[in-house]
Amino acid sequence: VLAPEAWPASLADAGQRAWHEAEEALARAGYTPTPWHPPATLSFARMADDNSLVLAYEAYRYYGTLAEDAAQPLWEVVRKRIAAGGRIAQADYEAALQRRAADMAAFAQAMQGHDALLMPACDQAAQALDADDTRHAGLGKLLRPANFLGAAAISLPAGFDAEGMPMAVQLLAPAGADAALLDCAAALEPVLAPATRRPDLSEWGL
Repeated sequence: VLAPEAWPASLADAGQRAWHEAEEALARAGYTPTPWHPPATLSFARMADDNSLVLAYEAYRYYGTLAEDAAQPLWEVVRKRIAAGGRIAQADYEAALQRRAADMAAFAQAMQGHDALLMPACDQAAQALDADDTRHAGLGKLLRPANFLGAAAISLPAGFDAEGMPMAVQLLAPAGADAALLDCAAALEPVLAPATRRPDLSEWGL
């Protein structure tokens, strides 16, 4: 289990509650997860930021012309994010890719002897989209390290918040370790999965 001090984002109350409930469910099932502290050079918060840098730089190279055309019907949040990629220097982009290669090697080395790494997948349940799209920043920070590492990763249902919205945790493993990751996920899913909830669709004759 990724030690909380290494999480790339803090969790809202609902996220903390779901995480503790997941830990309790594992304990009741007889699992004793080992706290995992990444090497000092392997910052999950920094990897989340580096992933954003790579995304922005490459997005501008593909879609910069589109974003700079005011006549194109883009959400302004997306337009500004793509345009910001045009201000990223090539040297900074290449440095992020070099860090990525080093991070992938460090993660694979540090994970030797472990099938998977468990950590939160969401800091809160789904929220209404806000005009500036700042409400979901924590979600990106929690999920982007796996993208940056090219990791095998899977999200598993882990209960609901007070409003009945679903919560989740994630498992990560080094690139290429998909089989062990899926075996681990198959073992944990029935432990973590909440009772199935089905919406009432009778109004639509379903």
